[in-house]
Amino acid sequence: MRAINTIAVPLMTYSFGIIDWLREDIKNIDRKTRKLLTSGKMHHPKDDVDRLYIKRQDGGRGLLELESMYEMAILGLHAYIQEEKDKLVKIIKEQEVTRRKFGISKEAAKIMEKYQVEDTRNKEVKNKIKKRIEELRMERLKGKPMHGQFMRHLDKNFVNKRSSVDWLNSAGLKGETESLLLAAQNQALNTRYRQRKINKQNVDSRCRLCNNAEEHISHIISGCTILAPTEYTIRHNRVASYIHWTICKSYGLNVNEKYYQHTPDPVINITTEEHNVTIMWDVPIITDRQINANRPDIIVHDKKNKMCQLIDIAVPDDPNIQMKEAEKINKYKNLAIEISRMWNTRTTTIPVIVGALGTIKYGLEQHLQRIPGKSSIRQVQKITLLSTAHILRKVLS
Repeated sequence: MRAINTIAVPLMTYSFGIIDWLREDIKNIDRKTRKLLTSGKMHHPKDDVDRLYIKRQDGGRGLLELESMYEMAILGLHAYIQEEKDKLVKIIKEQEVTRRKFGISKEAAKIMEKYQVEDTRNKEVKNKIKKRIEELRMERLKGKPMHGQFMRHLDKNFVNKRSSVDWLNSAGLKGETESLLLAAQNQALNTRYRQRKINKQNVDSRCRLCNNAEEHISHIISGCTILAPTEYTIRHNRVASYIHWTICKSYGLNVNEKYYQHTPDPVINITTEEHNVTIMWDVPIITDRQINANRPDIIVHDKKNKMCQLIDIAVPDDPNIQMKEAEKINKYKNLAIEISRMWNTRTTTIPVIVGALGTIKYGLEQHLQRIPGKSSIRQVQKITLLSTAHILRKVLS
């Protein structure tokens, strides 16, 4: 036993020395990690640091911060030393208490004082401080006027936060694309508005394309009159084409294996023993009385079940998703009434609204489930984000 004690105590003392050295240099390691990510285009140089360390399911990048891991390791050691009744651990406990320069208990006390958590001398304090670190990081991010704008938007009661940030886990985007989109959400990209208002450069803050409004992120991705008939329309059609592809697949039609290779036909008639359906793509409906809004993106007319669905897609600026959904429903109300009367069917309007930066409203999943086929909310979001990233690169390059 004496021989074991002779080995164990110096070994723990040596490990304390390593931890002490690591504590001094640990912030530099985190800083160097961020520099490597930036040089590899995996992190935008002006993007928020706090969001880099927030969990992906909460809307961050999910990077582990060494400084926080160090604090968790110290608290874990502290709890173990205090609770373990092994003879060797008791010897280690006596040794580390007598250390003047560095001790686990002293270091743990500093950490608990930093995060205002009482020493309960058990493993629960580690979880409490871990949760407290996450809360403080999120509070700092939301408190920033520009960087916290998107995260504050996710807290609105009509936004499905879980679905809005789910693409960070499931979309499989390249690190460069992910970095660009998060920088756009955090208003960190080098727009002319940012150059003039934040960097105080002597430049015109109006849009470099339309020259009509301030060039900030929201204007570039959804408000520029020059991009509306081209890039916004292409993005809209990609989402609509994917939904049309899933509808055709659900009725057993022979379509391309990849949705992005699908070219919708204006009118598709399906007449079988099971189905009597007409699928229309961007076709105006001729009615007995004049109706201006008579051209939804997709119409699915099920003559056998006497049902008709008017499907319309929109990709607005993220704060406008609720307003845009209500607008779509009201826009096609007269058309739905007229179709119900002419075709003797039950007609419903199904809006498919996704924010340009990926925001999802509550109810979108239910809307997609009503559409024939298995349209994935994640795929709709991914198509939107990839198109938005393309627009940002094209304008700001």
